[in-house]
Formats: sequence, C-alpha cells, structure tokens
Amino acid sequence: MSQLSHRTTTNHKWQQQVSNRAEACLDLSVKDSRRCYRSWLNMITSYPN
Repeated sequence: MSQLSHRTTTNHKWQQQVSNRAEACLDLSVKDSRRCYRSWLNMITSYPN
C-alpha cells in the first residue's frame, strides 16, 4: 500500500514538471518553442509507466 502511494506522489511530481515545462514553452518564441515542445514530448514518452 505504501509503495502505491509513493508511486502516486512521484507521478504527481512528474505531472507538475510536465505542466511547468509546457508553460515555459509557451513563453518562448515560435522557433524556440518548437524545439521546447519536442523535448517536452520526449519527456512524456520516455516516462516509465
């Protein structure tokens, strides 16, 4: 049970990071934001489920 709650906390932290990154991308210029979003997508797809 404690292992599950630890996992949920970790997942929540990661989700926070993801949304922070998305907001950071929005502040960039179009050219830079494209690169930012690409690394953002990599971050999402490489997250261990």
